[in-house]
Amino acid sequence: MDVLAPPFKNDIISVLRRRSIVFAATFVIVYALVIVVLNVVPVRYSATGSILVADQTTSAEGGQPIGADKIGDPADLESQIQLVRAPRVLRLVSQRADVQAALTDECNDRGHGSLLGGSGSVASCLSGLKDAAALVEQLQQKYAVAAVGRSRVITVTYESTLPSVAQLMTNALVTTYLEDRHNLSAGQNQTTTLPIQHQLDELNKSIKEDEAKIRAFRSQNGLVRGSMAGIGAERLSGISQSLIAAEAAKADAAAKLAEVEKAAKTNLFDSPTVMGNHTIAELEQQLTLIEIEHARSSASLGPRHPAMISIDQARDALKARIALELQAVVNGARKTYETATALTVSLRQKMLSLQNDAIGADDQESSIEDLVRALDLKKGKYADLAKEITRLETQAPTLADTTRLVSLAELPTTPYFPKKMPFLVGGLVLALLVACGVALGLDRMDHRPRTSADIGGRSSVPVLAEIPYLKMSTFQRLRAGRQGSPQAQVLQRAAQDRRFQAGIAQIAGALLSGSQAGRGVKSLALVSPASGDGRTIMTTALAYQLAASGKRTLVVECNFNRPRMAEMFRLGRSPGLTGLLQSNMPIEAAVVPTASPTLFLLPAGQAGKGSGSLLGSPRMAEFIEWSKRFDFVLFDTAAHASGPESTYVARMVDAVLCCVRSGHTNDRQMISLMRDLHGVGVEPFGMIMTMSDVAVASGLESHQVMPRPSSQAGPAGVPA
Repeated sequence: MDVLAPPFKNDIISVLRRRSIVFAATFVIVYALVIVVLNVVPVRYSATGSILVADQTTSAEGGQPIGADKIGDPADLESQIQLVRAPRVLRLVSQRADVQAALTDECNDRGHGSLLGGSGSVASCLSGLKDAAALVEQLQQKYAVAAVGRSRVITVTYESTLPSVAQLMTNALVTTYLEDRHNLSAGQNQTTTLPIQHQLDELNKSIKEDEAKIRAFRSQNGLVRGSMAGIGAERLSGISQSLIAAEAAKADAAAKLAEVEKAAKTNLFDSPTVMGNHTIAELEQQLTLIEIEHARSSASLGPRHPAMISIDQARDALKARIALELQAVVNGARKTYETATALTVSLRQKMLSLQNDAIGADDQESSIEDLVRALDLKKGKYADLAKEITRLETQAPTLADTTRLVSLAELPTTPYFPKKMPFLVGGLVLALLVACGVALGLDRMDHRPRTSADIGGRSSVPVLAEIPYLKMSTFQRLRAGRQGSPQAQVLQRAAQDRRFQAGIAQIAGALLSGSQAGRGVKSLALVSPASGDGRTIMTTALAYQLAASGKRTLVVECNFNRPRMAEMFRLGRSPGLTGLLQSNMPIEAAVVPTASPTLFLLPAGQAGKGSGSLLGSPRMAEFIEWSKRFDFVLFDTAAHASGPESTYVARMVDAVLCCVRSGHTNDRQMISLMRDLHGVGVEPFGMIMTMSDVAVASGLESHQVMPRPSSQAGPAGVPA
């Protein structure tokens, strides 16, 4: 007869099958919690806006595009990201009225629609809006700013429980950043022209002071210019020359006024006087440059781009200045004529007065040549500074910041988190992992023996066989309940199971080999630490196996707590072991033959309270002596946990077999049984692992050794 096959592989599938109830319960609980969390966790919406940085803009001189050296530079993109998330920009965002209203709505939403919210969290959120520093820090955590791959596009994202708040907060940061960049660019241009403008103002003030000094001197001395001539002569000469010049100026002014008034009726630009005006000519040149820049930029920029807006503003300003200058030319021509006329009249009167009242004044001389020369130098410098400011103002639109808007955030319609399907799939995976972990953990902490190797590690008693677990479907269990004893149905299935028969054959072989070796194993008690260990099935199956091998076998039922033998073998009423031990009836009368001619049964009979004490009576000893006429006597005892009856029987037999159920009997129960057996001087003959998943290898032919139990007794009687 072959020995046991290698132990069954205790893999994950086997553990999960063994712990199927724990696995299923844990899976259901965890997945139910996932569904609860899915319904409880606040729904969050995400809105995203985009900004393009380092856009290419052609310079005014037609050179390399401004910002071309920044394209694809990760460091520049990172610096732009930090600028977007800068506390200064976020502080500007937090000061907006619409942002304050949106954040207030978001705080109030925390207390509604979520079991996680509460009045305390809402109050703390609203109080946090009043702290500017804390609000900026909170916005830094909520805003997500990142570059899109290696492009020059930066995305701004905001998440909120309200879709409108997510959209508003995203657009608030995008627009605030663009406005701030535009203001900084304009401020930089203003900073460049501010020192020059300051010098220009100081120079203009100095020129006016010098002109005032010259006019005062000439007024006091009647001089047109400084000279070494006498004051009287100089006055007459000056007035004469002034009169001639005034007459010429009057004639010239009259001609220009007529020309301008004639041109005003058609087109002022047709007038040579207007076209000869340097200021208008220069403004026209600047307007031409602005128009060129406007045409060049409109090809790549939209009309709402900050650069285009700056160019349009500069063009409108130049046109307004040109219109003012044209009106000034007309008014100037008219005023010049009126002034020349008045001057001519005044000089004529003054000359007549000087001719009548000429006085010598040789001692009053003065020279103002240096003052006039310094004044001319200042005027030249003033003109140069005015040209420089005009040039810088013309280039200002080109030097503007090149950051522009790509797209504002749209109103999100679907939640960003949690997404139902990924959340449920992730919860399913989590539930499977947790269920597997709990099942494997419990199985690892379970020290109950499952294989013969486990028993061998706990006891020195050899394991004779591992009997497989015979599963029964629900239909089979119901059918067994209708037909009587479920054990009878198990025996029928065991008779057809080759693995079960091979295991029983191993046990019977060990007993037979012991008998042949002279060990004298004739009476055998089957004990178990607890009920449900398969002890009664093992006793019956082993009895059938021994009887099938031709050995006269007697089965004695000593389990007074739950007697089942009579029902299993479908026997009629019998006094049984209790009737035998309580009376002087012949022993042969209590033993009942079965369908097998070599198998006999002594059921427990009508057991009552205290029946277990009968096992220690002299009548029991007499029965033990009488039973030696059989080749084998098998005693089915009660579970050790229910009382000491099993130890009573163990002292009176030749050998003891311990039935241990796989994954059911614990160490404490096994230790208690072994301790009590050793206490009465009994060393078990062997162990039987029942209801195991271990496959038993046997060279035996598949044949039925356990016939169907029947109420019909065989022809053979009790041996004499």
